[in-house]
Amino acid sequence: MAGFRTTHSQTLSVAANEAVIVNLGGSASVRAHLHEINLSSASAATPGADAAEVAVRASTSAGTGGTDLAENNTNPPGAAAVVAATGGNHTGDPANAASGNMLRVGVRHEIPWRWLAYPGREIISIPAAANGLALVTVSVAGTAFAALASLAWLE
Repeated sequence: MAGFRTTHSQTLSVAANEAVIVNLGGSASVRAHLHEINLSSASAATPGADAAEVAVRASTSAGTGGTDLAENNTNPPGAAAVVAATGGNHTGDPANAASGNMLRVGVRHEIPWRWLAYPGREIISIPAAANGLALVTVSVAGTAFAALASLAWLE
């Protein structure tokens, strides 16, 4: 399996509940095996005492718009990624699967947060065209939350 990593920064506002931060769009033959998430402040200034609740959800469509992100191979010069990473600001968010939240946590703006899967227990996308995994905000408290998200996966 090849390993990849992508990073995206986005300001999360209180009005942006249920906003996609990063979507990993798989395919019928290649599934994303998400094994690491890092979430921290993207602000150069001292981050405030704001909080957000984020979740990883299975997505059943790629959504529209968003920012194409670089899928960096963690073992260069390996093959290019099949899973397509897109950043937030989608004009049409990816649709959530009925399975709901696969991971849901609360994070503080001033404290970096990291999630690592136990080996063999990665969060795996649905094996169908345009299906994937989305890191989304469930709620944001306080003021704007300048988030920097980094995701790593195998495919």
